[in-house]
Amino acid sequence: MSATSSWRMIRCPASAPPSVSITPRAPTEHGRPNRGTLVHRAVESWIKDESYREADPGARLVTIADSCVTDSGYPAPRDWQETRSRLRVKARKLADVVSSRTVSQVISENELYDRELKLWGIPDLLLLGDRPILLDLKTEHLGPGSIPESITFQLNIYAHLVLVNHGMFPDRTDVFSLERGLRPAPVTEESVKSALGLVADARARDRDATFPDHEVCRFCDRRFRCEPHWRAAAAWDEPDGLEGEVVDTEASSNGLTAILVRHAEREEWVTKVPSAIFQEEARGRHVRLVRLGHFAPESEDLKARWRWIRTSALQFQDLGLPSLNDATGSCKRAATAQSKRLHGCLGASPQDAAQAPVCRA
Repeated sequence: MSATSSWRMIRCPASAPPSVSITPRAPTEHGRPNRGTLVHRAVESWIKDESYREADPGARLVTIADSCVTDSGYPAPRDWQETRSRLRVKARKLADVVSSRTVSQVISENELYDRELKLWGIPDLLLLGDRPILLDLKTEHLGPGSIPESITFQLNIYAHLVLVNHGMFPDRTDVFSLERGLRPAPVTEESVKSALGLVADARARDRDATFPDHEVCRFCDRRFRCEPHWRAAAAWDEPDGLEGEVVDTEASSNGLTAILVRHAEREEWVTKVPSAIFQEEARGRHVRLVRLGHFAPESEDLKARWRWIRTSALQFQDLGLPSLNDATGSCKRAATAQSKRLHGCLGASPQDAAQAPVCRA
């Protein structure tokens, strides 16, 4: 089980993968890579070809990052110019840290295992030596306060895996934030022991127990069929999901469609949905949409509140599949597998949506 899955299991047992295999799943790509994926690819290449030793490591990192965008076959993310600027400015500090080690001591994106506890992880960067340094690259927004608990938990698991695989405990653990640069995230042997205790306790709990939470639910594979989630999501301060009956659709010539969804005695529009999803009539069908973006209307008479973004997904609920509450045993596994297949349609473009035909059922 990965560090990320372990955290999910602690927060909500039902959201974690059912397997405790130590073998990582093959990485999957859903069309257009996001900013985080592109930055991770660039930094990994920058590390492996020792570009951090160049006179201007920031310029070289930006060049590699632009190449990653070109190789993806997609246009650059919307905020790519800002990302390039931050990479160039922050690279020097990271280069100074990495350059303090020999080539053999710099380990990037290497899988680590604890076969006894059935845990695995892939730290972004591990610098060996007399005083090992564990670095985790983060591209998402990090506030000026403390490091989020999910990240510190992940670092604790990584520190344990470093000890198991290399026989040494990290002397220093840092988060390299694209937004804020290097930030210390202290990990101790006691905090690692506590994290492993949480994993053991979670594994002993009922694996069907659900504790809906926005952070955990957002990318949960079972989200579409988890009724506790849908009951709780309506009360979240910043919901990103919507369910109800499709009462109208408006297709445009640019390959995008707006759908009108009736729920809770009101109707709301969702715009910019790839038209390729709707190969069959959608009106009258019950739909669930997740990871939607919000408009920030200047006036209450703006037509749409919701918009489809790159990570959005939808599922029509008239497929006769059991819900998470009702499914048991092999039936539940089948429902989860089907839900994963229907979890596609991740791209904001019609071309991306066309790669996920099962979403059109």
